[in-house]
Amino acid sequence: MAADTDPRGRALLVELLAPLTHDAGSITDALLARFGTIARVVATDEATLVSLGIERNAVRQIIVSRRLIQHVLRAPLLARPQLGNLSAVIDYLTVEIGHSPVETLRVLYLDSANRLIDELVQVGEVDNVPVSVRAIVHRGLLVGAAGLILAHNHPSGDNAPSRSDREVTRTLARVSSSLGMTLIDHLVIASSEVRSLKADGVF
Repeated sequence: MAADTDPRGRALLVELLAPLTHDAGSITDALLARFGTIARVVATDEATLVSLGIERNAVRQIIVSRRLIQHVLRAPLLARPQLGNLSAVIDYLTVEIGHSPVETLRVLYLDSANRLIDELVQVGEVDNVPVSVRAIVHRGLLVGAAGLILAHNHPSGDNAPSRSDREVTRTLARVSSSLGMTLIDHLVIASSEVRSLKADGVF
């Protein structure tokens, strides 16, 4: 995998790990050689990092750093209406799933003021995640959602929606609408590139 072309990212990861190990530079380079970018390193799960022989305290530092980033990006979603701030949603989802090596589905449930009230997460295989319209809608009804945003990543790096993506989107939009919920958007994310199926006119 190609090395990260952002030297500042490498320097920051070295700085993050330096207090915990004398091998911060070599650990960083090994991680970049394996995953390609800092974003993919930070998105990697704890078990995978440990399996590579990375010291546990260094792994813990990486995991806690990711959680801190997630918390910072998630906070605005809880604090204010989201329809006028879709960019905050995109930033959050890009960090959450954009660099994941497996396909992951996120459903954000919003109340009538478009504030985040619940999330659904499903993890699939490298190139597929099962989508149950019934399960998505059922949870929305349970939490009293007025709207929802669907998002999933394409680990391949191509954010073009598949035929299945389009079909599921149309079905979900129709079913949720009949039950008083609005599908606000379905976002397909590949690394930092985001595709809106709403903007594409899919539904």
